[in-house]
Amino acid sequence: MVSKLFSFEWRIKDDLFIYDEALQDMLPYHLPHKGIGQFLAEAEFMPDDDRKRFQKHLLFLLLYPFRQARRRRSQQILMRVLSPQGQMLYYRLTYALMIEDDGSRILHGTLQDITRYYRENAELKKSLQHDAMTGLYAKTYAPQIINQTLETDRECDRHHALLVLDIDHFKQVNDKLGHLIGDAVIIDLALALKMNFRPQDILGHIGGDEFVVFMPDADRSEVLARCDRLRNSMRRQLGHDDNEIKLTGSIGIAFAPEHGQDYETLFAHADSALYEAKRLGRDKQVIYYEEIEESSHTVDSSDRAALEYDELVEKPLDYIFRMVLHSDDTELSVRLLLEIFAKHFHVQRAYVFWNIDGSYWPRLLYEYKADPEDIGFRAHNPEVRRLMWHRYRRTPYGTFTECGDTTNLSPRTAGIFERAGIHAWMECAMMEGKEFLGGVGFDDKQGPHKWSKDEHKVLAAFANIMHRFLLGQIYFERTRSSGSIYL
Repeated sequence: MVSKLFSFEWRIKDDLFIYDEALQDMLPYHLPHKGIGQFLAEAEFMPDDDRKRFQKHLLFLLLYPFRQARRRRSQQILMRVLSPQGQMLYYRLTYALMIEDDGSRILHGTLQDITRYYRENAELKKSLQHDAMTGLYAKTYAPQIINQTLETDRECDRHHALLVLDIDHFKQVNDKLGHLIGDAVIIDLALALKMNFRPQDILGHIGGDEFVVFMPDADRSEVLARCDRLRNSMRRQLGHDDNEIKLTGSIGIAFAPEHGQDYETLFAHADSALYEAKRLGRDKQVIYYEEIEESSHTVDSSDRAALEYDELVEKPLDYIFRMVLHSDDTELSVRLLLEIFAKHFHVQRAYVFWNIDGSYWPRLLYEYKADPEDIGFRAHNPEVRRLMWHRYRRTPYGTFTECGDTTNLSPRTAGIFERAGIHAWMECAMMEGKEFLGGVGFDDKQGPHKWSKDEHKVLAAFANIMHRFLLGQIYFERTRSSGSIYL
């Protein structure tokens, strides 16, 4: 279960600390009822890196100007606490400073243990550094270490190469021979990369049949020779008769610093070269040059879109994780995912809400609207929300509330949804045990919508990730952007 909020009160003038004993049970150190000021000032429960910042904040609090304190809203602090056993624990502290008429200061606040979320997030990030299928660096991690290498060597007179490669007509392998064979082909290519490149080269699997290779301190002749060997190893024949497929591979190459000095620029140029190789007939390697036609980007675009759609439907957890972790901007990633979901499943609105404070009315975090003029989530007034919540049910995919056609509801209920502009909806709850944390949903305002198994599966995957990973990221980003203090 999610850790509960425990309240406390610190009467600063009398140095009196009043709290529920359940708060003490949540902490690894004894909290004195008297002398709490000295206890906090010493801050021995904090790691060394945090102690000085906390002490400065405490002093600032005690000397806070009277007038500003009157106008000050509540603050949030993310606290790290080092237990006597050496474990790092994480707490969310929310407080408001009140000043009485006689000038005495009283601090009202709540404390919540969020250690579990931190640890789950850390485990998820660690597991996502390497791709489970190939053992190579994952899409989100490879760019980080490539950029680190480029940054370190920027002042050195060294040349590097970035390769982007994929299997020509790979979609035919899945369509004709099945996804098991397709996975085997991808794993085989990963082995070929390990055999054909140097130990210091960075090998990454960035999705589907697409790979990236970074060769630090490599001259052009060596790069081209290794690309030749790799393409030779990729040529093979699979299946027979009508299902026979001839496999080849194409490679795009960009050099640093000639074509760029960061991963994003090099990848964009190498990707352009890859599609030029396909335009020239495939089974080729092309070095980026400025005159590459932009039309090369459209080659096989339908195949790539189809592959990405297949991946979203068939492996939604993998797809969503890569989408989210590829960007350092969580808000951008979530909004992009909502837009993708809405367009793929032909709905007009997609949204994420969070019942962060345990209140009846949830807080809207993110929303996508196909029509910018649409009133969007504001259409979900309390009466609408109550009707939706009463229809939450457990399913094989998760806890859902849904309706494919609101006109099939009672006349009174249908009228409420009609006024809100909602003709069909589906939401998946984020649950911790029996506790409702929030949810993600689709909303169709144009007419009835038959919700498919794929839509249930994708929405459940997204709700699961939002619950286990994104909520922590969102909290930190919003805390920083709002000026709250992080310790």
